[in-house]
Amino acid sequence: MKDAFEPYDSEGDALEEMKVLRIGDIPIDKHIAKYKMLVTKAKLKDDNPVVIDLFRETLSMSLQRQLLTLEKP
Repeated sequence: MKDAFEPYDSEGDALEEMKVLRIGDIPIDKHIAKYKMLVTKAKLKDDNPVVIDLFRETLSMSLQRQLLTLEKP
Protein backbone atom coordinates (compact mmCIF):
# COMPACT_ATOMS: atom_id res chain seq x y z
CA MET A 1 0.00 0.00 0.00
CA LYS A 2 2.80 2.43 0.94
CA ASP A 3 4.59 1.85 -2.40
CA ALA A 4 1.40 2.52 -4.34
CA PHE A 5 0.85 5.95 -2.79
CA GLU A 6 4.40 7.12 -2.13
CA PRO A 7 5.68 9.85 -4.45
CA TYR A 8 7.58 8.53 -7.47
CA ASP A 9 10.92 10.00 -6.44
CA SER A 10 10.63 10.67 -2.71
CA GLU A 11 14.42 10.44 -2.26
CA GLY A 12 14.99 13.05 -4.96
CA ASP A 13 12.25 15.25 -3.53
CA ALA A 14 13.89 15.10 -0.09
CA LEU A 15 17.27 15.99 -1.60
CA GLU A 16 15.77 18.99 -3.42
CA GLU A 17 14.14 20.14 -0.20
CA MET A 18 17.52 19.82 1.58
CA LYS A 19 19.05 22.12 -1.04
CA VAL A 20 16.55 24.93 -0.49
CA LEU A 21 15.98 24.55 3.26
CA ARG A 22 17.01 27.61 5.31
CA ILE A 23 16.90 28.08 9.06
CA GLY A 24 14.60 31.12 9.04
CA ASP A 25 12.90 31.92 12.35
CA ILE A 26 12.55 28.42 13.76
CA PRO A 27 14.61 27.20 16.74
CA ILE A 28 17.84 25.42 15.81
CA ASP A 29 16.71 22.11 17.36
CA LYS A 30 13.62 22.02 15.13
CA HIS A 31 15.73 22.95 12.11
CA ILE A 32 18.18 20.11 12.85
CA ALA A 33 15.31 17.65 13.34
CA LYS A 34 13.77 18.62 9.99
CA TYR A 35 17.13 18.30 8.24
CA LYS A 36 17.77 14.86 9.79
CA MET A 37 14.31 13.73 8.67
CA LEU A 38 15.12 14.82 5.11
CA VAL A 39 18.51 13.02 5.23
CA THR A 40 16.72 9.81 6.25
CA LYS A 41 14.04 10.30 3.59
CA ALA A 42 16.75 10.84 0.95
CA LYS A 43 18.39 7.59 2.14
CA LEU A 44 21.73 9.27 2.76
CA LYS A 45 24.23 8.69 5.55
CA ASP A 46 24.51 11.63 7.92
CA ASP A 47 28.32 11.50 7.95
CA ASN A 48 28.48 12.01 4.17
CA PRO A 49 30.52 15.18 3.38
CA VAL A 50 27.81 16.37 0.97
CA VAL A 51 25.15 16.08 3.68
CA ILE A 52 27.35 18.07 6.06
CA ASP A 53 28.02 20.76 3.44
CA LEU A 54 24.32 21.03 2.55
CA PHE A 55 23.51 21.45 6.25
CA ARG A 56 26.05 24.25 6.58
CA GLU A 57 24.36 26.01 3.66
CA THR A 58 21.01 25.94 5.52
CA LEU A 59 22.47 28.15 8.25
CA SER A 60 22.73 31.92 8.23
CA MET A 61 26.11 33.44 7.34
CA SER A 62 26.61 34.77 10.87
CA LEU A 63 26.00 31.33 12.35
CA GLN A 64 28.35 29.75 9.78
CA ARG A 65 31.07 32.24 10.79
CA GLN A 66 30.55 31.48 14.47
CA LEU A 67 30.87 27.75 13.85
CA LEU A 68 34.02 28.16 11.78
CA THR A 69 35.72 30.14 14.55
CA LEU A 70 35.18 27.39 17.14
CA GLU A 71 38.18 25.41 18.27
CA LYS A 72 36.52 22.20 17.01
CA PRO A 73 34.00 23.22 14.32
